[in-house]
Amino acid sequence: MNSNLRTVKTFIWTLAFFTSMISCKTDNSFDYPLVFTGDVINISDSSATFTGKITNLGKYPISESGFIWSLYHNDNNGIKIRNIETSVGVFSLNTNQKLLPGKTYYLRAYVQTNNSLTFGREVSFKSGNEE
Repeated sequence: MNSNLRTVKTFIWTLAFFTSMISCKTDNSFDYPLVFTGDVINISDSSATFTGKITNLGKYPISESGFIWSLYHNDNNGIKIRNIETSVGVFSLNTNQKLLPGKTYYLRAYVQTNNSLTFGREVSFKSGNEE
């Protein structure tokens, strides 16, 4: 094996190790909760399932979490779906309103405390077409 390839492999393994160590950290080193928007699954002409993950609770109690979704990009006032459970981990919720056929929707997971509102990245999906 040549030296450059060995160096690249060593770098990748080192990066993977440190990434896994950081992602396994569960203390409250963050002031605010961390939330990630996951995939949209089970998309049909009438509904979809949203997934998200809370990875850190932060220093302040979570009062609410869930998803905000809309036909509009970066819409903070879209349709809200509340998650009953607010602990660290993966959660999923189904749309709470019928989808318009063939439309692109945007959504973000969110976590709210008394002091902050934190969003995951925005993802988009297209609803199914009515037959």
